Amino acid sequence: MEERVSPPPPLKPKPNDEEPSLVNGPPSAPPPPPYPPTNSQGENANNESRIVTFKDRQMGTFVVQVPKVQIYRVPPPENAMFMERFRTPEQQKRPCSIFVTKCFLFSVILVLILGVCAALIYLTIRPKYPTFSIEDVLVKTIRSKHQQQHVEYHITLNSNNPNDRMNIIYDKGGSISLSFKKHEIAKGNTPALQQDSHEDKDLVLVLPGSKAKLPSEINKSLSGQEKKKTKLALSLSVKIPVKMEIWIVKLWSMDIAIECDLEVNTLSKDTRVLHQKCDAKDV
Repeated sequence: MEERVSPPPPLKPKPNDEEPSLVNGPPSAPPPPPYPPTNSQGENANNESRIVTFKDRQMGTFVVQVPKVQIYRVPPPENAMFMERFRTPEQQKRPCSIFVTKCFLFSVILVLILGVCAALIYLTIRPKYPTFSIEDVLVKTIRSKHQQQHVEYHITLNSNNPNDRMNIIYDKGGSISLSFKKHEIAKGNTPALQQDSHEDKDLVLVLPGSKAKLPSEINKSLSGQEKKKTKLALSLSVKIPVKMEIWIVKLWSMDIAIECDLEVNTLSKDTRVLHQKCDAKDV
């Protein structure tokens, strides 16, 4: 018969084991390292630790040393300032740039207002082109100091302004050309003239004769050697800058091209305009 062995009696805890205590007394703090420890990037690390005590009735009491959270690097205060600026950027504009911006906006608004006013005036008044007609043609032979002769053509061009409350200003410096069978025989520049509404005025165009070789019909007519009076068909082309204004306000400017076809009996004495027709359009 097998003998039964009774289990050992449970161990009674000692009076001193009721409260946690340290084995072999409180642990002594480890000596500080000779140099501050560094991490993998070469920065200083804080290896301070704390002690945690565990108690078990069968195993006894043991101590575990747990390292604290290590701080590898403290960012400099400049980074905090940079991030604060990045979150709330300071838009500090110079006074000069603010003044330029205001002037630009004011100019744009002023141009828009003037454009709207000009459009309203244009739709209200409905400006019309002036009408032109040739009144007279005069040919002069002028002698210079060196006893040289040259010819000047004086053509009177009548202009009528059909607009209400709108004046027309003709600027000088426009071009004039007189041709015979597409051959230029004279050229010059336009004079300045101001014309009120519903007013007729004459533009006296002075064209010095060309020094190039002229057609035989023109030479005979200028010298009076033609055997009988024949008609000469001429073409007058005028390009003149024009400005439109109401009272003293100048609205807009443009260039007007005037094309006239005319017939004269001769280019010597007693020149008469037999037929003429003029058309005007903007360029």
